[in-house]
Amino acid sequence: MRYEDVDSNQELNQRVTDYVAMGYKVENRTNNYARLVKNDFSWGIFIILLFLLIIGALIYWAVKSGNKDEIIIRVKDNAPTNDSSNVVKYCTECGGVITSEETKFCPNCGESID
Repeated sequence: MRYEDVDSNQELNQRVTDYVAMGYKVENRTNNYARLVKNDFSWGIFIILLFLLIIGALIYWAVKSGNKDEIIIRVKDNAPTNDSSNVVKYCTECGGVITSEETKFCPNCGESID
């Protein structure tokens, strides 16, 4: 998972448009945040390997089927700061903002917060 910070909502919109053009899908989107995912599995390669070598196709499927390239783009104003009085954390699953230290679950996706 990669994180990218941008300076404005306009730049966020441009980055999202650029990544969508490269084959990424928007999984979650707000005004100041976008989570994009690109599946690394290719059915074309799988079918070719299936015809050439069934074992090769199975190995490819086992290695690539769960791979995803994730990018989270945030507007810098929402980036975490080193100021301990205003602690901002992000969910490791969806990138949602966690503003309270007492929060046990992500309010966006429900993932347990460590």
